[in-house]
Amino acid sequence: MEKSFLSPSENAASFIETGCKKTSYTALKEFVLGILGGAFIAFAAEGSNVAIHTIGSVGLAKALAGVIFTTGLMMVIIAGAELFTGNSLIVISCLKNKSRWLAMLKNWFFVYTGNFVGSLLVVYFILHSGQLGFSGNLLGGFTIKTAVYKTGLNFENAFYMGILCNWLVCIAVWMASTARDIAGKILAIFFPIWLFIASGFEHSVANMYYIPAGILAKANEGFVQAAISLGVKSDQIANLNWGTLFTKNLIPVTLGNIVGGALFVATIYWFVYLREGKAKGDKSILNINQSQSQIGLLHGTICSAVCNMRIFLYLFKVHKFGEPHRIFRSYCLFDFVKVLFGSFKGFGDIISIESGHIQCHFYVLPAKPCCRSKARTGIFLMILPQFHCGS
Repeated sequence: MEKSFLSPSENAASFIETGCKKTSYTALKEFVLGILGGAFIAFAAEGSNVAIHTIGSVGLAKALAGVIFTTGLMMVIIAGAELFTGNSLIVISCLKNKSRWLAMLKNWFFVYTGNFVGSLLVVYFILHSGQLGFSGNLLGGFTIKTAVYKTGLNFENAFYMGILCNWLVCIAVWMASTARDIAGKILAIFFPIWLFIASGFEHSVANMYYIPAGILAKANEGFVQAAISLGVKSDQIANLNWGTLFTKNLIPVTLGNIVGGALFVATIYWFVYLREGKAKGDKSILNINQSQSQIGLLHGTICSAVCNMRIFLYLFKVHKFGEPHRIFRSYCLFDFVKVLFGSFKGFGDIISIESGHIQCHFYVLPAKPCCRSKARTGIFLMILPQFHCGS
């Protein structure tokens, strides 16, 4: 029976391909999907504001807001969109050298820009829909109050709130990726997002709705008076502007979001499940699963022998079939046997290729000089498979 979810190690491996896919998008595709992502999160933000603007208890209000806000990430993941905060997980693919760091930064830039545009689009529609006039302009006042609070944070607070937020958001994305059906994805998203909203953490993309909505709402005197009735001071409203949007919130929160997702989720899971094994005194060693089957080992050994025989024949051809002893000086079968048991030391770079349940490592080794011949083999490749028989 097919599994209904991926194990943590299988999920970590799936993010390598996900990162490759995302970094291969054109700038236009990233931007358009970013607009959708920003709009979906903005819908979740405005909906949560509507639900809680008349609730006096902060705890109850945040708990209810969290329930509603979860729909934003559900739409992003299930309907299909790009979200800057979730794309922090592309770091996994970069750490595995499957995606370029520059391509990841390009993705972040265009997705972030698209998220901002999508959020502003929803802000524009909300302002012209008359929604902020609900409850005798109280919703408009609450929108201003929320924006004032967010631009009143100091840099340190906003930064750490951003870390905590995207740690949970990326865990929600991570958990949703393990699920094989939509119901599983919804449940996986729901609880971490509910927790982050209930905790009052800061999400850069959500703030692309909350703060601009408050900035534009303060042009309406009725909304301003409603905000003052909620305890907001006139000088605080005066300090709410496009400059403080970035300096007091988006810059520190965005940096915190990057740390929370890229370091505390992507890098940690890469380190645990995907990083090549290291040993003291070794440049690299092969990590062979001790539980691999005898059949798998035999199959891998045959594949390795065939591949290495082709390299051997190539070297034989390079030396023009003239002096085979030179070939054996360049290519030592004994070294290959020692590699098989993971005891050979002093290897160079590793190139990994995965296919199904078999992962092969190409070891780039320095070749020995060919006696007194001017010819040099330079480097050659030695292949050995690594099997994954379950997680």
